[in-house]
Amino acid sequence: MWTLTYASHSLGSRRAVAKPIPYLYAHRSTQLHYVVRRFPFAAVHLADCDVTVDFSELTTPNDRVAVIATIPLTDNEQWLALPPHRITVFHDGDVLR
Repeated sequence: MWTLTYASHSLGSRRAVAKPIPYLYAHRSTQLHYVVRRFPFAAVHLADCDVTVDFSELTTPNDRVAVIATIPLTDNEQWLALPPHRITVFHDGDVLR
């Protein structure tokens, strides 16, 4: 089963995310960032409002998740930019290199 999400902007930016479970494929044309969260989970602070979420209260030591967004969503984590015009593959919440 595949899930495909494709977004386009009138200024030409395009993002595509295709997901055959448990893999996720992401393509960056202009801006796309990611962060991988794993144990030990910490509290994160949202970049656009004064809200903090403590993921240690919501997760287990076995959890791992990759969050992919156009711009970083939090201001206290190290977000990485995906390489432009290439497909990046995520598997079970981690980046495959």
